[in-house]
Amino acid sequence: MDPAEFRRLGHELVDWVADYRAGIEELPVMSRAQPGEIEALLPAEPPRRAEGLADIVADLDRIVLPGITHWTHPGWFAYFPANTDLASVLADLVSSGLGAQGMNWQTSPSAT
Repeated sequence: MDPAEFRRLGHELVDWVADYRAGIEELPVMSRAQPGEIEALLPAEPPRRAEGLADIVADLDRIVLPGITHWTHPGWFAYFPANTDLASVLADLVSSGLGAQGMNWQTSPSAT
C-alpha cells in the first residue's frame, strides 16, 4: 500500500467510524448474537485474494457490529468506559502510524 492509497482508504475508514459513532444510539447496547451465530457467518477458509475495502466494511456492518457490545454507546454503564473519546482513536492512529517501539530509551527516547 502506498501513501496515496493509505490516505484514500484511511479517509473511508474514518468516515465509517464517524458514521458508526453518530448512529450508535440506534444500536442495541449489547450483542443479541447467540452462541455459534457469528462463526456461522464466517467463511470456512480465509480469502485467497485480498478483498476490497467495500467488502471488508460490509463484513464489519454485517458480522462484527451485530456481534459486539458497544462500549461507546451512551447507554453502556457496566464495567468501565474504555477508549470512549474519538480523540483516543486518532491517537491510536498516530501511535500505529509511527510504529515506534517504546520498550526502552534507546529504541525510542520520545516514546519512553
